[in-house]
Amino acid sequence: MGRGDTVLITSGLRMNLGDQAIRLGCLKMLRDSGIWPLAAELTPYLGIRHGLRLLCHLVAGSTVLYSVGHPIQDVTSGIYTPAALSGLTLTRLFRRRHIVISAGASELRRGWVRRIARFSLTRALFLSARDEFSAQRLRELTGRDDVYVGVDPALALTPEDLCPGESVSPVADGSPYVCIAPRRWDAYDSSGRSRQIDLTDTLVQLTERLVTELGVSVVFVSMCQISARHPGQDDHTFASEICARLSPEVASRVTVLSAETPVSGLAGVLRSAEATLAVRMHASILSAAMGTPPINIHYSEKGRSFMEMLGMGSRAVSIGEFTPDSMLGMVGEILGNRERIAEQLCEGVERLRERLRQQFQEIAAALRGKG
Repeated sequence: MGRGDTVLITSGLRMNLGDQAIRLGCLKMLRDSGIWPLAAELTPYLGIRHGLRLLCHLVAGSTVLYSVGHPIQDVTSGIYTPAALSGLTLTRLFRRRHIVISAGASELRRGWVRRIARFSLTRALFLSARDEFSAQRLRELTGRDDVYVGVDPALALTPEDLCPGESVSPVADGSPYVCIAPRRWDAYDSSGRSRQIDLTDTLVQLTERLVTELGVSVVFVSMCQISARHPGQDDHTFASEICARLSPEVASRVTVLSAETPVSGLAGVLRSAEATLAVRMHASILSAAMGTPPINIHYSEKGRSFMEMLGMGSRAVSIGEFTPDSMLGMVGEILGNRERIAEQLCEGVERLRERLRQQFQEIAAALRGKG
């Protein structure tokens, strides 16, 4: 299939480096499979500008490869999923061929949300999810038994793709450091309402002890950057608030990465770290892709599932078990066995990348009309 036959749309936020990484990973895997998209959009929903561009592609008969950066889930007013799937819904209305790569899915309880999602997903040429838990939710929703359990496309990215050459340490004295990817944590209860879990005290205590007890510096990285429309998602401001509560001695060993750091800059920082404590899912994925052992703090099955697929399930910690003591022990183990654990990580990453290559071979076959 030549250039101009396929349009890639990633439903995500430009301020979210994880969503940007998904888009870059999809582009890399498509090109490696011989598919050169005409366009590659990144948008949280179908606004007028993006909608008109997609409409032109649909009228021209283009196939749409739709990467849903945000999980398909039933939250707040229920508009979240229909908005994320708006481009796909339009594609379905035009009866154009489409492929869906889902970052994740949970149970949809609202009937109208479920109907929209089912309408958008059921006729896809190829439908995948990044973990077994999400794949099962999609099987239940669509009635399809051919939902492919794939891998998040962001894992396709390598140091050579994002940060070739020697990385520069963000720590002034060049000392070993641990990255923390924080989040003002929002979890969701059974009714779909958001409830905030305050991790500030835990992260302050953890940072103090990483510096004083393990002797490492700490670098806070922002996966979700400043946005007036999404103030609760501003990781940089949250990291600065944590640092303001640290003792002066510890604060001198802590760096908060700029809120304007691009994916390539983030990758370089993760690559040179000793370990990454990830309260953000894609910080775990990018850290693993850069060869740095991640510790994933999760509130749903998707985080635990990824770490188990990676062969590092013991380093997936539920938010209820996230304590300074538990983290200190895990980081200490990584520091003491860094080479061995890094080798295990590389084996797990390569195993998942092979699955990702198989996934995109299936996608390429479907785009060429053979699947």
